[in-house]
Amino acid sequence: MGAAGIDMTHRVLDRDLFREKGSKGKYYLPFEVRTNSAIYLGDFVGYAKVNLVAEEWAIKSVTNNFDQTTEDFRKTYPNLASLQVFSIFETQP
Repeated sequence: MGAAGIDMTHRVLDRDLFREKGSKGKYYLPFEVRTNSAIYLGDFVGYAKVNLVAEEWAIKSVTNNFDQTTEDFRKTYPNLASLQVFSIFETQP
């Protein structure tokens, strides 16, 4: 479970696993994928730097803004408005 940074040719530049910071550092946040539903993974802030020598990208922070993002999702995609939406921040098995 994670994100991949790709270039315009779809070449994978780097990968980063989804994780959340806990009191003892980073740990992975597992979640359950349910059929016929949308899964909210969080609102991400990141960056990408490209120069002649190197390409770098990273996720700087993740925010749990489930209610507002779900509302925006339903407005943007009205044909999916009745789809069940779950958050990975809910209690997971």
